[in-house]
Amino acid sequence: MSREKSDPSSIILDAALETIFTDKISGARLRQVARNAGMSQGNLHYYFPTKDELYRSLLDHLLDIFVDERKTILEDQTIPPRDKLCYFFEQQIQLIQRQKEVVIFFDFWVQGTADEEIRRKISGMYQKWRQDVKGVIDQGIQEGEFSGIQASLIPALLASIMDGASLQYRMDETAIDLQDYFNTAYKMILAMLTLD
Repeated sequence: MSREKSDPSSIILDAALETIFTDKISGARLRQVARNAGMSQGNLHYYFPTKDELYRSLLDHLLDIFVDERKTILEDQTIPPRDKLCYFFEQQIQLIQRQKEVVIFFDFWVQGTADEEIRRKISGMYQKWRQDVKGVIDQGIQEGEFSGIQASLIPALLASIMDGASLQYRMDETAIDLQDYFNTAYKMILAMLTLD
């Protein structure tokens, strides 16, 4: 991320992350965010004049985290497509286990049903994610590792598998073993990508 940890904006975003994780978007208050950031509410308003502006910046911050974490892996042409595809599953396991970002993302996801700007941002995140998956698949097709028969279906299918696991696990951590679930999903996707 481009923000330094000592940057007041980053401190505020981290405090907002903690506050929303505890109180959810509907219950979070700017005075609590300011308290968690160790500053006055007036100082917070200097950086984020409105609650909406703060929350939209926090959503951007979360979406940047998701993209930045996989960027290096996807850009490395020495990593085989199968390993890059596996990374999407590994990243999701790590994300689910961190809990905070997933819980807050789904809170924003619900807000996006009523707020067009939030919906647009989340839709853009899914679009970028599908493009990243498609790029890995295209690399695999070019290198002869994957067939293109079902390739167009995989990006959206993967998003559904990932979100479905996130929701189930967050509601009941005993419902599924994440490692087994994603190992099985990875094998299923590989089988689809290697059909002749």
